[in-house]
Amino acid sequence: PYQTICEYFPYDDSCTYAGTLNPEQKPEKIIAITVEGAPSTMKMPQRLPGPGVGHEDILPTEIVNFAHPRKTSFDLLDVGETIPETPDTVNQVSFMINGQLFEGDSIPDVLTLGDAEVWHIKTSNNIPHPYHIHVNPFQVVEIGGRKVDPPMWKDVVMAEEGHDVKVYARYQRYTGDFVVHCHILSHEDAGMMHRVRIVPKKRP
Repeated sequence: PYQTICEYFPYDDSCTYAGTLNPEQKPEKIIAITVEGAPSTMKMPQRLPGPGVGHEDILPTEIVNFAHPRKTSFDLLDVGETIPETPDTVNQVSFMINGQLFEGDSIPDVLTLGDAEVWHIKTSNNIPHPYHIHVNPFQVVEIGGRKVDPPMWKDVVMAEEGHDVKVYARYQRYTGDFVVHCHILSHEDAGMMHRVRIVPKKRP
């Protein structure tokens, strides 16, 4: 099975092929690709474009908020609700960020154009949540207390229980409002999202 940690630490003991495949499990054919026509003479690219293309690495010396990192915690709350006119109770789950359901009029994070900041991302439950922030890619620098070297540019990173994530983000080119959210559609639709705003840097 896929393990997020293996994307960043491929040589970890838990990420070897033998350790992730049940010896009794047989490969299963799920897709066939057929190539037809004359061969192409195009050259293979030396590297594939990714979230970090056009972005310079973010250095620790650029970070302006080490003393007060921005935090994103994916939280769940079970709420027992009694069905009217019956003795039954149903469990409803609230999907939240930092203990709050999405509110369109609330802007918890106001960011400054040109700044570079550190974010701490975690899940407070045993459900993995893919963290996504619009507009600005980020560099993953630490997972589960382990340094990611070199840092990896991403626009989505999985937050899993016991594997908190630290990322660096630099806000450039755009001002305005956008969102941070869990990239599981049913979770974000249930409230696991909040707004952020990028504002121009104040002139001295």
